[in-house]
Amino acid sequence: MMKRAMIGVLALGAILATIGGIAIAEPYQPKLAALATIQPGQWDLDSDAAHSKSMCVTDPAALLQIAHQGPVCSRFIIANDAKTATVSYSCKTGGYGQTNLRVGEDGSVHIRTQGILNNAPFDYSATAKRAGACTVAASAPRR
Repeated sequence: MMKRAMIGVLALGAILATIGGIAIAEPYQPKLAALATIQPGQWDLDSDAAHSKSMCVTDPAALLQIAHQGPVCSRFIIANDAKTATVSYSCKTGGYGQTNLRVGEDGSVHIRTQGILNNAPFDYSATAKRAGACTVAASAPRR
């Protein structure tokens, strides 16, 4: 009986949201403390030749998903302190990953990430250093 009532309440909420145009918010995501110290701008990521690139970072959270840039991904925070963050994420377009990010004393960001991209595994580390303000020409990945 309780289950049937719960289903009715959920159905009523869905109908009201559809009819009334009510936006249903995404679940609350706490801020990652380590990201607060990372400045937006042009960042150079140095890894091996296949993964080195330059990217314009407008939101430091982009450094958590360097393999999955752009897609909408849900995140689960594993660790969150002033200098490190570890996040597991899953993307609606497919693929997932886990990233450990550590902010160095010099402002560099050390990234260790692994997961699945385009049905294939990835596993690499990179050191990111801020190069200055974003530039249009440098926004494309360099390979």
